[in-house]
Amino acid sequence: MVLFSSRLLKFPNQYQLFNNKKCFSFYYNLMIMNSGSRSIKKFSNKIIFNESNNDTNDTNNINYINHNNDNKNNDDKNNNNDNNNNYDNNNYDNNNYDGNNNKYNDTKKKDKKNDINNKKNKKERIQQKKLFNIKNSFDDFYIKQYGKERWYNLLNSLKNEDKNYCTMINKFISNNSKIEFIENSFKNNNNIRKVDYLDILCYISNSKFSLPKKDEHSNLLNVYHIDLASLIVTKALDIQPNDIVLDLCAAPGGKSLAILQHLLNNNEQINNKNEGRGMLIANEINNKRFHRLLQVIKSYIPFKYHQYQIKLVKNSPMENYCYDKILVDAPCSSERHLINDQKELLMWKKSRSNNFSKKQYKILLGAVKALKVNGILVYSTCSISNLENDRVIKKILENSWVRLEVIKRKSGWEIGEETEFGWIILPDKNDGWGPMYFSILKRIEGRNFEKKNNKFYNKDGTI
Repeated sequence: MVLFSSRLLKFPNQYQLFNNKKCFSFYYNLMIMNSGSRSIKKFSNKIIFNESNNDTNDTNNINYINHNNDNKNNDDKNNNNDNNNNYDNNNYDNNNYDGNNNKYNDTKKKDKKNDINNKKNKKERIQQKKLFNIKNSFDDFYIKQYGKERWYNLLNSLKNEDKNYCTMINKFISNNSKIEFIENSFKNNNNIRKVDYLDILCYISNSKFSLPKKDEHSNLLNVYHIDLASLIVTKALDIQPNDIVLDLCAAPGGKSLAILQHLLNNNEQINNKNEGRGMLIANEINNKRFHRLLQVIKSYIPFKYHQYQIKLVKNSPMENYCYDKILVDAPCSSERHLINDQKELLMWKKSRSNNFSKKQYKILLGAVKALKVNGILVYSTCSISNLENDRVIKKILENSWVRLEVIKRKSGWEIGEETEFGWIILPDKNDGWGPMYFSILKRIEGRNFEKKNNKFYNKDGTI
């Protein structure tokens, strides 16, 4: 006898009896439809067998049910196998997906890297094309001034890093330190020569000098490396011991240091009064450059001179009839630096030199007002452009509020060549020195001027 659970079959009676195969088959199929394959196992487990000797069909029914259960178990096993196969197939598909995804990511990274490289190469090509065009414009600009042959010789000399070197020996160090430096320099290089045509002690060589070091006696640095052309500019000032000197654009300090080598007397005793002694006012408006200037003065000049004979300022001290000598080492195009710095060269324009000349004119126009009658002003640049050199002097002579004259010296410089209003030292003809331009102006008449209605008037109102 076969009984089923009413909870699974949801019959009103607690159990239902099946005496033949048809009845069992009907409810069996009904249960498959309602519960699915997984519930059959639960159903088969709930079957209660009541073996009866009176009913022979029960055994057959039981065997039929067991047979069906066996078939069902086989089906479940097959289903499990199919599920396992499907799971393995899914894993295989997932692995294939992961592998394909990794390949996709790698390809994407390569494409991104290639895009970056392409953009970088494109940017470099654009930059190189721009640089090529700028170089052509740059060459054309200076060929008009120097001619093709002279310009390319000058250009090569400006690019050449193998040049001569100059060092200025500090007059305030001990004699032993001076001798030691000179002897050591000759040991390292026999091609060292003293510059006889300068008033300060300096040497030149075709190889670099040793780095500056402190003198044990004075605690000051022994030498300062500088271009020989810069020392010639300070010589043009013709410094006298009692001169009041203004270095208007003083940083980094090499020319100021050379002026002090002329101006200061190493033997005299300094007292609280500055009568009969010269003085340097060094001006620099840029804060960073000002500190560089200050460091140079502290490192090379004894402290006893700082209070009474040296004054460092940031406010461009311009007072009428104040200075005996003025040095205007004006900011300029500085082509030698420009040519050897690609980033700077990319910023070059034809208007660059003209823009600098306007600034230089304004600086110079203010400086001549601060010059004493018969005082000397030296205007200098390290530019090779005539717009920043002779053209500025020509303009100041035509428009100055005071009368000026150009002082020309055809001897005493040893190196360089004459220009319309001054002197220029170019590296292609002067053993690599320069470039450096300077012009010497002298104030020959003093009058007070006032500016009215954009015209220049005397105090009595006459033009």
